[in-house]
Amino acid sequence: MLLSLLKIDYRFVDNIYCCGDDHDYFMHSETIAVDFDFDYKNQMIGIENKRYNQNGKIAPTGFLGSGLLASPFLFIGNHLSNIFPENKNSIYNFKILFYSFSAIFYLLFSLIILRKLLDYKNYKLILISVFGSGITYYAFERYSMTHIYELFTVALVMLCCKLFYKSGSKKYAVLIPATIMLAFLVRWVNYFILFIPLIISFYEGSSKYKLTKSLHFYFSSFISFSAFLWFSNAVYGIYTFNPQKIYGKIGLAENLNIFSIQKIFNYLVDFLKINFSQEFGVLWFNPPIFFSLVIIIINLVNPKRKQKYIDLISLLCILSMYGLIIIWGSTGSSYGFRYLYGLLPISIYILVKNNFTKNFYFKYFFILLCLFSFSSTLFFETTELTQLSLVEENNVFGNSVRFTEPEYLKGYIFSLINLESYLKIVSTSFIGVASFKILLYFYGKDSLIEFLSTLGLPSNNADFLNLLDKLELISFTKISFSIVFIVIFICSLKLNSIIRD
Repeated sequence: MLLSLLKIDYRFVDNIYCCGDDHDYFMHSETIAVDFDFDYKNQMIGIENKRYNQNGKIAPTGFLGSGLLASPFLFIGNHLSNIFPENKNSIYNFKILFYSFSAIFYLLFSLIILRKLLDYKNYKLILISVFGSGITYYAFERYSMTHIYELFTVALVMLCCKLFYKSGSKKYAVLIPATIMLAFLVRWVNYFILFIPLIISFYEGSSKYKLTKSLHFYFSSFISFSAFLWFSNAVYGIYTFNPQKIYGKIGLAENLNIFSIQKIFNYLVDFLKINFSQEFGVLWFNPPIFFSLVIIIINLVNPKRKQKYIDLISLLCILSMYGLIIIWGSTGSSYGFRYLYGLLPISIYILVKNNFTKNFYFKYFFILLCLFSFSSTLFFETTELTQLSLVEENNVFGNSVRFTEPEYLKGYIFSLINLESYLKIVSTSFIGVASFKILLYFYGKDSLIEFLSTLGLPSNNADFLNLLDKLELISFTKISFSIVFIVIFICSLKLNSIIRD
């Protein structure tokens, strides 16, 4: 039932426009699915100088991987728009519709992979962890971002590693470098991916199979390395692994002065802010990553724990992503500390492998926080208290930026007792959109608003009125597609919890 309340309204657009990350990834997908090339001139008319533009080559600054993975869905949507002609500027057209389905599909696929990775155990815990991390916001709302694709590709790397150590199959020795390459294409700065084979080899126990002794692994590594460089040149016109060549230095040189005692102290303070602050503190809004960090630290200080090197490597993987947040001094201008989401598969894996649920209080405190976090994705941007600022404001790191909310935790709690927030949740959800579309068909906009007003509901809310205007323009066919897709998603979750293989 809760899944039917997940938001759908971000799809009610006619296109994804410049300039931002959403648009970058959409351009990648569009040039592959529609133009079958990496020439972005068609996608960047009039905005040639607003993203990557060097040596006559224009391209999005966002990385390629998520657009590449989403391109089959956009391909289907584009063909349907040709088969069933529609106004190219129509809201919720087939291209947007099917492109938005991509993130939901990869979320489901990721859950299946995680279940297999953990030997079909603790599936409910996997569901609670994934939905409680807040990453579902990027499947059902900000579907054009990278984070679902990070979840998918990192989990896929982990599964291939496990299957290799279990069977020694040449197939998986070949797939490991290929999946690592794909994961890097999604997000170049997730360097922790390189340590996944080592972490998996430890937790899966001693194995007679070694990647370092596999010629197939070395051959695939060379091919994958070459493929990454080929993609880099095809998109940006240069052979590089350095994301700064694409994004610029983004303040790294100034922020990496770690030789100052004051700077180190500031880093520690920022580390605590990431975990405990009101602005999307990880404890409150991404419990799986916080609890895995706690587990790792407990293991490191446990004198009975042997081979602590793997805990140290795991800690460095997590801290590397914390470090990026500290360097950039931003949550990421959206829901949560979004740069951490690539760590989610590793965090869930570490939690399950360390059997953290054996402690009754630890387990139920974790579940309670995950439910609290998942609920917050429903209330995000439902009231002024939970909306990101549209003007510059000091964020939790003291930096003046747009799209921040330094008191989000307080705003979320207050929104729980705000009737307007519930109207926004229902009206923008899968089930709400279908219901209001039916009511609009039978009663019309004015009569519906009058009826809701008699019930004491804040039907004069500007966002709600805007939604009704959009719903009048959207066909029942498009709404039906969405409802069918979410029903399939929910049924697949239930089937996956029943069927072992």
